[in-house]
Amino acid sequence: MAQDVPLPRLDVMSDEFNADPHGYLRQVRSDNPVARNIYGMPVLLAHADVLSILNSPQVCNDYAQSFAKLGVTDGPFAEFHLGTILHKDGPDHTRLRKLVMHAFTPRAVARMKEPVRELCVNLVDEIGDGGEVDFIHEFAHQLPVQVICDVLGIPRADHHTFDTWVTDLNAMFSEELGAEGRRTAEAAVVNLYSYLEGLIAERRRDLGDDMLSTLIAAEEDGDRLSHDDLLRMVVLLMHGGHDTTRSALMIMMATLAENQELQSRLRADRTLVRPAIEEILRLEPILPWLMRKARTDLDLGGGAVAHEGEMVQISLLAANRDPDVFTCPDEFRLDREGPSHVTFGRGAHFCPGNALARLELSEALNVLLDRWKRWEFRDGVRPKWIPLSSIRAFESLHLSFEVA
Repeated sequence: MAQDVPLPRLDVMSDEFNADPHGYLRQVRSDNPVARNIYGMPVLLAHADVLSILNSPQVCNDYAQSFAKLGVTDGPFAEFHLGTILHKDGPDHTRLRKLVMHAFTPRAVARMKEPVRELCVNLVDEIGDGGEVDFIHEFAHQLPVQVICDVLGIPRADHHTFDTWVTDLNAMFSEELGAEGRRTAEAAVVNLYSYLEGLIAERRRDLGDDMLSTLIAAEEDGDRLSHDDLLRMVVLLMHGGHDTTRSALMIMMATLAENQELQSRLRADRTLVRPAIEEILRLEPILPWLMRKARTDLDLGGGAVAHEGEMVQISLLAANRDPDVFTCPDEFRLDREGPSHVTFGRGAHFCPGNALARLELSEALNVLLDRWKRWEFRDGVRPKWIPLSSIRAFESLHLSFEVA
């Protein structure tokens, strides 16, 4: 077992980090592949170390500690989230994941392509040809909610209500959670459960071809999702599938607004859309960090140690631009080969909805390339990142566009 050594300090609240997070992380990583954050936790910055910890059976998820720091140890939201697959490991996690993956087989995701494209077309139609758009409000926020509601079989007349509840859930992940934010998120859980109880009862009487019916009918080794597991899983899919895809959509559009040459290449050759999306996901990952708890004392690399019960922070931002893995890591390259990014995680908790997220990004980009000759930042104003956000997003994204 390695001995603890002095580690460079990583302060995400510093002006230096907020001004240039990638440059800041590059400098810290040049001193040591492991840093220590302002709370004393070790932070992994190297791609190899990140892969190792995400694949390790010697760590586990423990959101209870994170919520406890926010003062959330009980109540509807804590009971929901701490009971989901995200908080489970070992046999319980394996059992739930096998059942959930029935809804995300390649065939199941392929069936979603046309409905997703239709929703993208409808949203662009609603934006119209005025030449300007608040992209987050009018597209990035709308698409993921409508997609997950559609694939779950929720009537379109109820989509707006779900939009409100899913948005309210996000209050729980604010760095400045207050009493009002907690009440808002907990009310959303209660309302979602109440609505879904009725919908699940309907589907049990008459299964359809939607994702909710698939989850109800899913069976693995004679096991099925319990009623409580099903409720939690549907709410988690709605919550997790919304904010992350919303973020990826706005990052994708901002990246292309800055690069008109890349826009033109993608418009002329749609086979480049997929590698472009992967490179965008690598360069600007949706989640800046993941957390794991050490089950036992662990060597982390760089002479650092995580002691049993200690939380370890994993920097996806740093790992995705590790120069030991990615040639010219800060450059956008459509021909990039070799190891892939870790934006969707790895190991047992690899994001089960990653294929659906990639489908939404691909269909959205193809539709927008079809319908708009070009887009750019309105008045040349670049968007600003929301500071200290657990899911990376811009404060706003106003675009000017030219209709094709």
